[in-house]
Amino acid sequence: MRYDFSHMTHQDIAPADWADLTARHPDLCHLPSQAVGKAKLLTLAPEALLFRRGERPRVIPYLIEGEIHMVRHLRNGGMAVIVRVKRGFFAEASLDSPAYHCDVIAKTACTVLTLPLPSFQAALDESKAFRRATFARQAREIRRLCSQCERLSLPTAEGRLIHYVNIEGQDGAIELTQTVKVLAAELGLTHEALYRTLAKLEKTEVLKRAGKRIELL
Repeated sequence: MRYDFSHMTHQDIAPADWADLTARHPDLCHLPSQAVGKAKLLTLAPEALLFRRGERPRVIPYLIEGEIHMVRHLRNGGMAVIVRVKRGFFAEASLDSPAYHCDVIAKTACTVLTLPLPSFQAALDESKAFRRATFARQAREIRRLCSQCERLSLPTAEGRLIHYVNIEGQDGAIELTQTVKVLAAELGLTHEALYRTLAKLEKTEVLKRAGKRIELL
């Protein structure tokens, strides 16, 4: 399947709209004017596929509104959420790659800014501020992915869940910002397996749940 935006609503960005975008997303201020002129806006419906793993990279996207999931499909039929994006640039890992590394799905209605890959590369070359902001963002993402790789290497569902609460939460507790089904995908588990694990750990008093809060005991 070729990368194709023809089924999506897209539009140019007027100067007034760009001023509003940069007011709400200050990191876009670092983009050089030439890159701004190449940017487009896309609107995506929930569950819309932005691109598939294996497709040739043509743009670097920036999430304005909504939630995007970058996912890999597992041999057991499950799905692992590699990245949950709530704002900002994503998929930069494909900048110097012949193919995108994940399926990218809009989990809610989304507004996405797309920047042609050559324009993104030129912005890195031309703007020191944009380059610094990009490297800082990628450093944070590397730290997050290191924790996730460590977590997914754990052999048990119990171990992955406890690791998640300890690392992503604070003081042994976390307030979930996603559904249990989405959390299961992040942990590389089916949601049935995660529900069983939560029930088991509650019964053995390893943790307790109150609404969306999970606390280790």
